[in-house]
Amino acid sequence: ESKSIWRFEANWRIKKRHSIDFGYFEMNRSGSRVLEENVEWGDFLFLANGKVTADFKSSFPYAAWRYDFLQLPEVRISGSAGFVYLNLEAGLTAVGSAADINDPGQTPISGEVEERQDVAFPGPQIGLQIDWALTKRLAVKMYLRQIYVNVGDINGGIGETAARLHWWATKNFGISGGLDKESIDLKEYKSGDTTARFRYEVRGFSFYFNFAF
Repeated sequence: ESKSIWRFEANWRIKKRHSIDFGYFEMNRSGSRVLEENVEWGDFLFLANGKVTADFKSSFPYAAWRYDFLQLPEVRISGSAGFVYLNLEAGLTAVGSAADINDPGQTPISGEVEERQDVAFPGPQIGLQIDWALTKRLAVKMYLRQIYVNVGDINGGIGETAARLHWWATKNFGISGGLDKESIDLKEYKSGDTTARFRYEVRGFSFYFNFAF
């Protein structure tokens, strides 16, 4: 029923081969359906034939150091290493079609019922990037970034890939577009007696405004 994706990226070249990357990514989605069977989640039983709304939210800021290990006039290939702080949240909401999980009679609770699970954790990020100047104003940028954590009660990660064409109208302003893909695969997250899994992928065309200073 709704989906929003936002991204911000910044790069600071501190030396000839060294750069610092900063960024923020956010993806939110919600939808609803009529359940075909009862669903237990948390403290509630979401009843069959009732309408339930589900939402999924994710965001992560990141910072990374990037080094150009191949630097030619037209092509730069670089590797990066950094950290990301991942936030994931999922929720189910129902009105008049959910019962207390401990109620043997499964009597629907009047009003709105909401149950949520969320996780936030820092993790390491590694990446590979190719910048290829086709002309003075036209360039191709491709990158692959991977985040993975398997510590304590958390096991999973994020993969990011992109291929974009950049066109610079002036020295300080340009536009770019291409294909982006984000995949989130948190295989397991334990919180008390609850185990949650987050698995989601979104891919499609992207469009950006670019500024250089």
